[in-house]
Amino acid sequence: YALKYIEWGEKQGYQDRPTLGNRKKWWDLGDEMTDELAFPAKHRARFMILDNPSGISLNKSLYGINECPDGLKAVVNSVLTLLMAEMLGRTPGGGGGPLDLDVVMAQQCLIANPAILTHEQIKAVNTAHTAISARPLREILEELNLSDRRALDKIIFDILGLTEEEREAVYQAVVDLVSARLGKAKSV
Repeated sequence: YALKYIEWGEKQGYQDRPTLGNRKKWWDLGDEMTDELAFPAKHRARFMILDNPSGISLNKSLYGINECPDGLKAVVNSVLTLLMAEMLGRTPGGGGGPLDLDVVMAQQCLIANPAILTHEQIKAVNTAHTAISARPLREILEELNLSDRRALDKIIFDILGLTEEEREAVYQAVVDLVSARLGKAKSV
């Protein structure tokens, strides 16, 4: 039945879809999963990019990130990635609450390039990320006020050369976007 599925899928044009077109065989997941990070397709009141140290097979609900230079795990969990996700994502049904990101939107999220980080900066972002990973993740609006979260973001903001006013504007933009999305869900 596998061959029948492949033939049916090709009649549907699956091999030409952006998410499958890059594969040598559109239907083949491969023998070895190497995705080190999992980017969830949907977010509600919490935002996180997850570690995947066991290389668990990911699907439509979790997009894999398989090239993880040192520091990337921390950088993708900064408030800037959250801001990008909120700006690029959509709310299905006109405001049901969850933020929905397809694979193309996830790929469009701009992040600070960990390759430009110094050894000291990599050590600092990894330390901050470890502290955040060691505790329960809180809802976005609470998470943004925690000292370990702010420590991670401070490193990224410093690299970008943002002023104190610009940093607070980033936080305020995230609060406004998340509050509007979640508030719209409550009103529906």
